[in-house]
Amino acid sequence: MQNFTAIYEQFTFWLDTLGYSKHTQQKHSRISNEFFCWLANQNRTHINQIEQHHITAFLDYQQTRKSKKEARTLSDTYLNDYFAGINKLLEFLHQMGANTTLAPTNQRF
Repeated sequence: MQNFTAIYEQFTFWLDTLGYSKHTQQKHSRISNEFFCWLANQNRTHINQIEQHHITAFLDYQQTRKSKKEARTLSDTYLNDYFAGINKLLEFLHQMGANTTLAPTNQRF
Protein backbone atom coordinates (compact mmCIF):
# COMPACT_ATOMS: atom_id res chain seq x y z
CA MET A 1 0.00 0.00 0.00
CA GLN A 2 3.00 2.29 0.49
CA ASN A 3 3.51 2.42 -3.29
CA PHE A 4 -0.11 3.46 -3.72
CA THR A 5 0.20 6.16 -1.06
CA ALA A 6 2.99 7.87 -2.99
CA ILE A 7 1.03 7.66 -6.24
CA TYR A 8 -2.08 9.01 -4.51
CA GLU A 9 -0.17 12.03 -3.19
CA GLN A 10 1.45 12.72 -6.58
CA PHE A 11 -1.88 12.32 -8.36
CA THR A 12 -3.55 14.81 -6.02
CA PHE A 13 -0.71 17.30 -6.57
CA TRP A 14 -0.93 16.78 -10.35
CA LEU A 15 -4.66 17.55 -10.37
CA ASP A 16 -4.01 20.75 -8.43
CA THR A 17 -1.15 21.74 -10.76
CA LEU A 18 -3.42 21.31 -13.79
CA GLY A 19 -5.93 23.69 -12.20
CA TYR A 20 -8.77 21.29 -11.47
CA SER A 21 -11.33 22.66 -9.04
CA LYS A 22 -11.01 21.61 -5.39
CA HIS A 23 -14.23 19.64 -5.76
CA THR A 24 -12.87 17.66 -8.73
CA GLN A 25 -9.54 17.14 -6.99
CA GLN A 26 -11.28 15.74 -3.92
CA LYS A 27 -13.60 13.53 -5.99
CA HIS A 28 -10.83 12.03 -8.17
CA SER A 29 -8.53 11.63 -5.16
CA ARG A 30 -11.25 9.83 -3.20
CA ILE A 31 -11.98 7.51 -6.11
CA SER A 32 -8.29 6.72 -6.62
CA ASN A 33 -7.94 6.00 -2.90
CA GLU A 34 -10.94 3.65 -3.03
CA PHE A 35 -9.38 1.93 -6.05
CA PHE A 36 -6.05 1.51 -4.27
CA CYS A 37 -7.76 0.09 -1.16
CA TRP A 38 -9.75 -2.29 -3.34
CA LEU A 39 -6.54 -3.38 -5.09
CA ALA A 40 -4.84 -4.01 -1.74
CA ASN A 41 -7.78 -6.23 -0.78
CA GLN A 42 -7.13 -8.13 -4.02
CA ASN A 43 -3.50 -8.66 -2.92
CA ARG A 44 -2.23 -6.14 -5.47
CA THR A 45 0.27 -3.86 -3.74
CA HIS A 46 2.23 -2.43 -6.66
CA ILE A 47 1.02 -0.45 -9.67
CA ASN A 48 2.78 -2.88 -12.04
CA GLN A 49 0.48 -5.67 -10.81
CA ILE A 50 -2.64 -4.03 -12.21
CA GLU A 51 -4.16 -5.64 -15.28
CA GLN A 52 -7.20 -4.69 -17.33
CA HIS A 53 -9.38 -7.23 -15.52
CA HIS A 54 -8.66 -5.47 -12.19
CA ILE A 55 -10.00 -2.18 -13.54
CA THR A 56 -13.02 -3.93 -15.04
CA ALA A 57 -13.69 -5.80 -11.79
CA PHE A 58 -13.44 -2.60 -9.72
CA LEU A 59 -15.86 -0.77 -12.02
CA ASP A 60 -18.21 -3.80 -12.04
CA TYR A 61 -18.10 -3.79 -8.25
CA GLN A 62 -19.09 -0.11 -8.21
CA GLN A 63 -22.06 -0.91 -10.47
CA THR A 64 -23.39 -3.58 -8.11
CA ARG A 65 -22.55 -2.28 -4.65
CA LYS A 66 -25.11 -0.49 -2.52
CA SER A 67 -24.91 3.22 -1.91
CA LYS A 68 -23.59 4.19 1.51
CA LYS A 69 -26.46 6.65 1.92
CA GLU A 70 -29.36 4.79 0.34
CA ALA A 71 -30.47 1.17 -0.04
CA ARG A 72 -29.92 1.10 -3.80
CA THR A 73 -27.09 0.79 -6.27
CA LEU A 74 -25.13 3.84 -7.38
CA SER A 75 -26.71 6.19 -9.91
CA ASP A 76 -25.36 6.47 -13.45
CA THR A 77 -24.05 9.95 -12.62
CA TYR A 78 -22.11 8.61 -9.65
CA LEU A 79 -20.79 5.68 -11.71
CA ASN A 80 -19.63 8.10 -14.41
CA ASP A 81 -17.65 9.90 -11.70
CA TYR A 82 -15.89 6.60 -10.98
CA PHE A 83 -15.15 6.02 -14.66
CA ALA A 84 -13.80 9.57 -15.02
CA GLY A 85 -11.72 9.31 -11.85
CA ILE A 86 -10.11 6.02 -12.88
CA ASN A 87 -9.48 7.33 -16.40
CA LYS A 88 -7.82 10.45 -15.00
CA LEU A 89 -5.64 8.30 -12.73
CA LEU A 90 -4.57 6.15 -15.70
CA GLU A 91 -3.86 9.29 -17.73
CA PHE A 92 -1.69 10.58 -14.88
CA LEU A 93 0.23 7.30 -14.69
CA HIS A 94 0.88 7.38 -18.44
CA GLN A 95 2.09 10.98 -18.30
CA MET A 96 4.41 10.13 -15.42
CA GLY A 97 6.06 7.42 -17.52
CA ALA A 98 4.34 4.29 -16.25
CA ASN A 99 4.47 2.63 -19.66
CA THR A 100 3.08 -0.64 -18.35
CA THR A 101 -0.07 1.08 -17.10
CA LEU A 102 -3.26 0.36 -18.97
CA ALA A 103 -4.91 2.91 -21.20
CA PRO A 104 -7.99 4.77 -19.96
CA THR A 105 -11.25 2.89 -20.48
CA ASN A 106 -13.41 5.83 -21.59
CA GLN A 107 -16.38 3.85 -20.27
CA ARG A 108 -19.56 5.84 -19.51
CA PHE A 109 -23.26 5.40 -18.87
